[in-house]
Amino acid sequence: MTAILARPPVGPVSEEEFSQFLAGYEGLDRWELIDGEIRAISEPSMLHELLISGLTFQLQFYLYQNNLSWIVRSQMLCRMGASQYRRPDLLVAAPETLAQSQQRQANTYCSTQGGN
Repeated sequence: MTAILARPPVGPVSEEEFSQFLAGYEGLDRWELIDGEIRAISEPSMLHELLISGLTFQLQFYLYQNNLSWIVRSQMLCRMGASQYRRPDLLVAAPETLAQSQQRQANTYCSTQGGN
């Protein structure tokens, strides 16, 4: 398999341009949109991944024990506001929130703001 390594546009970009870039990018790097600029983010360390795994397990167990239907996700690209798409270490969201995000963004993004 051959990877296509697209380069991000230089300077501020729109959310649509960011989506187009991600759709055409098949490299190993992870990207975020911060203040309208596309930025590569570093891979987490092994310790960081272990902490995320432990917290994810504990949160899922807590939600299960308390019969809560919330969903725990890791490294999901989320819209945090205008010109801001970030990958939080952990995301806990109601299923309805993720379902609405799927409808709006074709399974790619979540939104942390109600009407976006």
